[in-house]
Amino acid sequence: MRSALALVALAGGAAGLAGGYVAHRVREDALRVRGSTQPHYPATIRAMSSDAVRLDPGGAPVSPALVALGLEWEGGRAELGAVVAAGRGGDVTRRVRRRTGSASPGTPARIAVTPWGRDPSEALGRGFEDITYAAPGGPTPAWWLDGSDDVCVIVVHGRGTDRAEGLRLIGGLGIPGPSALMIRYRNDPGSVDDGIARFGQTEWVDLAAAVREAAARGARRVVLAGISMGGAIVMGYLERAPHPIPVAGVILDSPVLSLRATIDAKAIGVGGPLARFCVVPLGRSISSVRDGIDWTAVDYLSRADELRVPVLLIHDRDDVLIPIATSDAFAAARPDLVEYRVTRGAGHTPSWNADPDGYSAAVGRFIEGLSAP
Repeated sequence: MRSALALVALAGGAAGLAGGYVAHRVREDALRVRGSTQPHYPATIRAMSSDAVRLDPGGAPVSPALVALGLEWEGGRAELGAVVAAGRGGDVTRRVRRRTGSASPGTPARIAVTPWGRDPSEALGRGFEDITYAAPGGPTPAWWLDGSDDVCVIVVHGRGTDRAEGLRLIGGLGIPGPSALMIRYRNDPGSVDDGIARFGQTEWVDLAAAVREAAARGARRVVLAGISMGGAIVMGYLERAPHPIPVAGVILDSPVLSLRATIDAKAIGVGGPLARFCVVPLGRSISSVRDGIDWTAVDYLSRADELRVPVLLIHDRDDVLIPIATSDAFAAARPDLVEYRVTRGAGHTPSWNADPDGYSAAVGRFIEGLSAP
């Protein structure tokens, strides 16, 4: 009997350790928000001409399905097109559409999903204003793009990125297009918080402040666009916030519709049945206590039946970070409201980069099709 009890205690202790490890990995890999540091240049430029560049991507190969990218280095940048050649050592040659500055062989560089840099006026050909508005965490900066309609598109970027991530989406709105507000929120660099992302559980109040700002600037309706974790923040707002002006529609790009399903898929893929029924649930419980995660509150997929507004849902079939199965299930649950666009070969969030024209056309059509109340 004692031996049996000892084995049970040993197994329980091992499960506890494993659960603690899962909670640690959840915090570090999914919840921790790290502020931006000095620019990191993992790629190396091997050769550059007026219309092509040969690159060593630096251990992080970029899918050849991506046909529009940016390349940045100290003192310059370029807009990249499709791959025209691939070498055995991992080097790739891509077309150069436009370039600012020059680079000699051996120059460190980085590949960016935003081809045009970080200036909205240069990227979009539209004027913009740096504004500050009141939010729960204090005065919050944003980019305001004045438009020609009573609709304002509010773009919420993903975890660990910034406002510039949304430039690709806004590019599909045309000129002058509707107004747009590209926001920051808690745990962004310069914001005060605890460094833990909660996937809409707390961040929705920051989006609510942005909606109030859009209304104060004359918007009568908003379209909420969320990328990755930004999609979870949009869903959190829809569920929790009083709406000072109507939400006409929602755009979700690679959204985290269920943090539980995302974490489970990754952990169970490594640990099998033991992880599914013991270790992962224990790890989630530890995360709830330690990091304040309400796993039910951030499982928006489970409440798809409560959706009341049209949604344009975009996800890539080869996304290894956020399982597309959650988007598949969301679209299947609400075919009456969800327009579902699936790309392939792009990975997590660069669906625009794989098909810029198609992506922009879909966004433009969706917004044009939203009827006034």
